[in-house]
Amino acid sequence: MDWLARDFVNSGWNTKAFLRKIVLSATYRQESALRPDLRQKDPENLLLARCPRSAFLPEMIRDTALAASGLLDERIGGPPVSPYQPGDLWRESNEMSPAYHQSVDNDLYRRSLYTFGSAPRPWRT
Repeated sequence: MDWLARDFVNSGWNTKAFLRKIVLSATYRQESALRPDLRQKDPENLLLARCPRSAFLPEMIRDTALAASGLLDERIGGPPVSPYQPGDLWRESNEMSPAYHQSVDNDLYRRSLYTFGSAPRPWRT
């Protein structure tokens, strides 16, 4: 990944060349199905030879990042909160809505379960 990032910068941020390099790479084109020989060599997928069975939901990624940084506010219950939003995103998506008011202090770091507009989603399997 470091090499790929450095190559992208050195190419002058050439997005077309960057994506072409990824798509044509052997890593991108390899099959992710679990083969018996890979199961024996790397049962825990430490070499990342295959994809995980499920993807993380955006809410899980946000909560994990907040927890890893030590910012996650783990209070249980309470009213919904409004996390960071880029620019005037809320207004762009729904012009009939009132203006978006970002929460302040620890409310910015509450679990995604309590964020305004988030809805429970079924787990992917």
